[in-house]
Amino acid sequence: MAAHALRPRSATLRVTLALALSACTTITDVVTGPRQWTQASELVGGGTYTIDVRDTSGRIDNVEIDPPNVAAPAEGVANPPGQPNVLLVQWTGGACDERTDIAIDGQGQGLAIKVATTVRPVDCDAIGVGHVLRLTANAPLPADMVTVTTAP
Repeated sequence: MAAHALRPRSATLRVTLALALSACTTITDVVTGPRQWTQASELVGGGTYTIDVRDTSGRIDNVEIDPPNVAAPAEGVANPPGQPNVLLVQWTGGACDERTDIAIDGQGQGLAIKVATTVRPVDCDAIGVGHVLRLTANAPLPADMVTVTTAP
């Protein structure tokens, strides 16, 4: 009789454990908080150049840094034709850049993007190097609702 009394409790324990584990799986599948993307490349003269993108707006699902076959928009920020969820952001760096930090924050219905570049502490007479950031948002994001500021 004691063994029979334990079976319902054991079944209840298994069901409770299964529900708790499935709840944990559901919770860990959700991405909350800021998202970050980083790309590093080797410099010709040694060292690395790092581009770090951090989105605190919660609106960006994917970031591509200098994607191949994507031209920089002439106006600095643009939506490619027929892609209202995609935003192309152009900025000019230099051959002596060591790091670029890009911060994306919400600004009303749009975005505020800040580009800050750190230059290696060496004499450098190199000309500008163009870069493109391709952002994919979780909803349409008109280019005219995005502000981009740069800092040397």
